[in-house]
Amino acid sequence: MTLHYGVFKDMMPQIGLTGAFASAASGLCSNWVAQFVTYPGEVVRTRMIVDGMGGGARQYNGMLDVAAKAFAREGVKAFWKGFIANAVRAIPASALQFAIYDGTRDFWLNKLTPK
Repeated sequence: MTLHYGVFKDMMPQIGLTGAFASAASGLCSNWVAQFVTYPGEVVRTRMIVDGMGGGARQYNGMLDVAAKAFAREGVKAFWKGFIANAVRAIPASALQFAIYDGTRDFWLNKLTPK
């Protein structure tokens, strides 16, 4: 919410977007940034979950071990593997969520609340 209201929403009129389009674009941008920053944690978590599944031997001994081994084997790109697929799923949903939230809030405040 902070990126949406504190950063991106104020930028939208400057590029010609208002109303629901501004809310959707702001939600899209803020979610993209949030996804990009937090995705390495998702990669580490996913690798820990699948470690040893199917009766295989465990490869990792905790979060730091996952991160160290992933970095050593695959470099920094290891932490963003699958980011595009995840973004294609999550970011449009966030854009829609913010557009609906802002529209509902504006409707509630401007039409239903007595002045």
